Amino acid sequence: MLLFAGISETGLVRKNNEDTICIDESKGLIAVADGIGGHAFGEVASNLAIDRLREAAENATSEDSPIDVLKEGFFAANDLIYTQGHKNDKLEGMGTTLTAALLTDKNIFLAHIGDCRAYLLTETNLRRLTEDHSLAEELVREGKISQIAVQTHPQKHILTRSLGQESLIEPDCSQISWKEEDLLLIVSDGFYNHLEESEIFSAFSTLHFKEALQTLLNLCLQRGGYDNISAVVAKRQVNK
Repeated sequence: MLLFAGISETGLVRKNNEDTICIDESKGLIAVADGIGGHAFGEVASNLAIDRLREAAENATSEDSPIDVLKEGFFAANDLIYTQGHKNDKLEGMGTTLTAALLTDKNIFLAHIGDCRAYLLTETNLRRLTEDHSLAEELVREGKISQIAVQTHPQKHILTRSLGQESLIEPDCSQISWKEEDLLLIVSDGFYNHLEESEIFSAFSTLHFKEALQTLLNLCLQRGGYDNISAVVAKRQVNK
């Protein structure tokens, strides 16, 4: 049995929420999209991405692999956002990140583009499942800067991959097994930039997962809430 929860808040600085979350319990689908483009246009892009992702899940058949379903959603979202951005001058430059998972009792099927993050929380640790597609993280992977230096790096928020910026995209895709009581967490950068990974692990290890989400959201707000803050959770519960 799978249990779900999610939050999405504007924060204390931004005027609108450009994040969009998705929880579709019937399809085992969760996702976070973080729009880019300024004004309200990032919000348009993130909403379009989630809509196309939901549509792909709705149209999927039992013969379709979960990864192919996710890819179909990502490709359809990119085509639509890219086209809209080039047709309408007001929407020029809009785009969005997107991290999404289709879930079964045994496996997590994950697709990712941008700098939202997915984490797997087990009884003993917190494991990051995605790599940020940002210039600063590229420098880390090349060994030019340390992971600690990313937090203050001027290119931290410059994305190397997102939906809507190029005509063709390729999301990172993976399949991860999980066990009973494991928890999948997908978050926007406005969530993880305010928190230490140790704090995330501690909250979910000691509190009910819905209470942990609220506690961590409150902590983000206490620390400035300078970005939109979004997170979705799926927990593999013991069948009773």
